[in-house]
Amino acid sequence: MNNSAGAHCVLCKVKASDFDIPQLFPNNVRTKTSLSTSLNEFNRRRLTSKADRNWEGVNCVGLLDIDSQRIITPALHCPMGLVDKVLVQFKSWTIYNVENFPDTSHQIRQTYITADEANAAAQAAEAQATLANQMQGKTLASTAALRVAKDARVLAKRAQANAKKNYGEMVKCHNSCLYSLSQSFDSTCRGNGIKNEHYHGGKYNGVNGILIMEKSQELFAAF
Repeated sequence: MNNSAGAHCVLCKVKASDFDIPQLFPNNVRTKTSLSTSLNEFNRRRLTSKADRNWEGVNCVGLLDIDSQRIITPALHCPMGLVDKVLVQFKSWTIYNVENFPDTSHQIRQTYITADEANAAAQAAEAQATLANQMQGKTLASTAALRVAKDARVLAKRAQANAKKNYGEMVKCHNSCLYSLSQSFDSTCRGNGIKNEHYHGGKYNGVNGILIMEKSQELFAAF
């Protein structure tokens, strides 16, 4: 199976984007039979399309022939994955919305925010033009309007991609500065005995993730 962070759950067929579903239905629970069925369907689809990377998260024979329900969830890796994702989102949100930047960096951020909003607006306009084109029976006028909306969306997406690239490069340089939030966050964690271990790619391991959860009020009060 693909990793559950980027694809599907190990124990059920739910996608990562739907992990907050209120109820798990029996037909979504994985079994050895369902894994084989998903693999067969994946192999069948690969005969005609190489674009398919998996089917319901399955793309090869299991390493161990055991029932999915007998998999033991690693207690340390769960908080490690969850806390790291929370921290990534927290830092991204603060950099995008809150953190003070020098004038040049601030302008790069504002350009990216503007391009981001323009791209979202262009996508919405294209969706409306598509709906109007269908409702009007694909007349010459509605088809032309849809073509204009599509062209505008392509241009907005291109501008957003360029602005995002410049923004990402700026953020990397900014985060290396001693006055940045990223540096301040790391020093605050170190002051509370929390380290981002090098052998985890600079991320906080399970033990340190648990410490972050336990000391979250103290840590985030500093900001």
